[in-house]
Amino acid sequence: MTGAPYVLLRAEEEELRSHEQQSHSIPPSQPRLASLDVFRGFTVALMIFVDYAGSIIPFVAHAPWDGLRLADFVMPFFLLIAGISIGLVYKRVSHKIIATRKATWRALKLFFLGIIIQGSKDEDDKWLGMSQMAYIISI
Repeated sequence: MTGAPYVLLRAEEEELRSHEQQSHSIPPSQPRLASLDVFRGFTVALMIFVDYAGSIIPFVAHAPWDGLRLADFVMPFFLLIAGISIGLVYKRVSHKIIATRKATWRALKLFFLGIIIQGSKDEDDKWLGMSQMAYIISI
């Protein structure tokens, strides 16, 4: 009796692996979107610049509640890149339900990992940071 569920799980696992190999492999004939890669690189460079120059140059640091500065564009840029990337991947994947489950599971793992790693330094800190909010949005 105990062997039957194991066989069923093993068969489901093999089926998922075959679907993953078929649906998640990107054919070499489809090149990457260069403009998205350039925008991603620009955003990473902007993030590094804002992180190091924010304390030196005032208009680069995060704005108070009622303003908008250069640092306030980094997170929306990353969310835009993530949304475009997900849309491009879903165009190529034939089994969208399996891909959605996989993406949701990955987002949940990253969400809880971020909560564990971030922790709370002060009593005033929120337990949800910007990363956790991005993972909630992606779910």
